[in-house]
Amino acid sequence: MIIIFGASGFIGSHLFSYYQNKGIPVIGTYSKNPKRGLVPYDLADTQSNASRFINNDCRFAIIAAGIGSIDYHKIHFEECPRINYGTKRLIDILYTRRIIPVFLSTDYVFEGINGNYKEDDPAHPTTQYGKNKLEIENYIKEKGKDYIIIRPGKVYGYLPGDGTIITDIAEKLLLGKEIRCADDQIISPTSIYDVIQKIEMLIKSGATGVFHLSSPDSLSRYELANLVITNMPNCGGKVRRCSINDFSFPEKRPLNTTLNSEKLSKMFDVTYKPLSEDIVKIVRNYQ
Repeated sequence: MIIIFGASGFIGSHLFSYYQNKGIPVIGTYSKNPKRGLVPYDLADTQSNASRFINNDCRFAIIAAGIGSIDYHKIHFEECPRINYGTKRLIDILYTRRIIPVFLSTDYVFEGINGNYKEDDPAHPTTQYGKNKLEIENYIKEKGKDYIIIRPGKVYGYLPGDGTIITDIAEKLLLGKEIRCADDQIISPTSIYDVIQKIEMLIKSGATGVFHLSSPDSLSRYELANLVITNMPNCGGKVRRCSINDFSFPEKRPLNTTLNSEKLSKMFDVTYKPLSEDIVKIVRNYQ
């Protein structure tokens, strides 16, 4: 059995559906977005008790819960200690029940100067979001027990309205909007299906440790938007080049947090979905 904390979020909901469709027993939780089949659990609520629904047959718990928005961590930083405390409390419960945590972290644990970061490169986050994730990573490591920490690239989906980077670009272009895209922030768009596949491989293999899960395709947001608009010649929208620092974010964004995923690729001899082919598939959903 698998437990997914944060099964109402983008990655968590896809993992929950995957296990359900495979006929694998799975329990999923939600905090503020109720969904059928999920149980309520709020990391920030000290009264929330994960023990009431944790099954003795469970061996792994995927922690995809928490505040997903990068800006929210900075603007509402006073909430972060409660979330982090709740996450640590959950990890303690899992270890007490001999359940291995699978923690979904972020590429933002790196400062974003050089890019192509490996798992053992020093982490120096520059955003509150990255600092919060690294705090939980370190807490897990200090326990000295088995764990899986996953740092994914920029995850994208395929369905209209899913709120991920490629569909968001396509929808704005389809509305005839001019979108500003940074040419100086480099990302590695990674398919949600690759994320699900590799997480399942790690769980099945019995591997433990830190793993980067990111496509080898690295490009700027401006380059990505141009790939999308090339496949939407009659959309009416435009792509305008700018700097990431032209946006009024609460704190500066790192410029290049791309990840080196060779460790995972060598372990399983896996490949990633080609970005150019996936863009074609996604754009078809709007035609």
